[in-house]
Amino acid sequence: MSGPLDWISIEVGEVVLNRARALRALRDERYGNIFGEAASDMRWIGEVGEIIMAGWLAERHTAGAGWAYYWATSKVCGEPDFWIGTSSVDVKTVKRASAMKPEYTAQVTARHTQEDVDYFFFTTYIVSERKLLLLGGIDRAQFLSSARYYGAGQWVHTYYQIRPGHEIYNIGVANLTPPLIWLGEIAARASATQLPCSVVRIRKSSLPLIDRYTQRGTL
Repeated sequence: MSGPLDWISIEVGEVVLNRARALRALRDERYGNIFGEAASDMRWIGEVGEIIMAGWLAERHTAGAGWAYYWATSKVCGEPDFWIGTSSVDVKTVKRASAMKPEYTAQVTARHTQEDVDYFFFTTYIVSERKLLLLGGIDRAQFLSSARYYGAGQWVHTYYQIRPGHEIYNIGVANLTPPLIWLGEIAARASATQLPCSVVRIRKSSLPLIDRYTQRGTL
C-alpha cells in the first residue's frame, strides 16, 4: 500500500519547468491538440512528471539500484512514455494546489486506458511547493479492475467536475505499489528474461536494444 512514507519528493526547478513547457509546445506543434483546453490545465505538467521520472530512473540505474530505461520523448499518441527493462510505462501527472494526502486519488483519462502499456505510474506536482511526488505504480489491468469511472458532468469531489472529453478512471493512491518496490518488481520481470541490466527491450518496435550506459540522458 502506498502512503506518505513511501512517496518520493523531488524539487522542481525553473530549468525543469522551462524544459517541460518547451517539450509540450513541441509536441503540440507536431501532433496538435484536439481536446478542449482550459487556461488552468497547465498541460505541461505531464512533461514535468516525465522529466523528473527520467532523472529518478537515471539516478537509480547509475547507483546500481535500478534497471536501464528508454524515454520516448518523440512518442506519438498511443505509445508508452517509458520502457524499463521489458516493461512499458505511462507516467500520469496531475497538479495540486496544496499538500498530497493518503486518502486522495489518482486518475487516468478514459481515452488512454486501453493503450498498449503494461503499467501506469502516478506522480503529482504540488504547485505551491514546486515539488513533484512520485506516488507509485500499478499494472494496467489491475488499475482497470479497481478504478471507478467518472463521465462528463459528474463530480469527483466538491471542486472537481468532469468536462466533456475529459472523462476519467479514478483510484485511491493507497492502491498503488510504492515507487521503490514497484521498480524492484519491474527489475525482477526484466531479470527473468536474462537481459543484462543495461539493456531495454522495446516491444513492437524497430528500434534496437538500447544500452543506457552509453546513451544515458540528463536533465
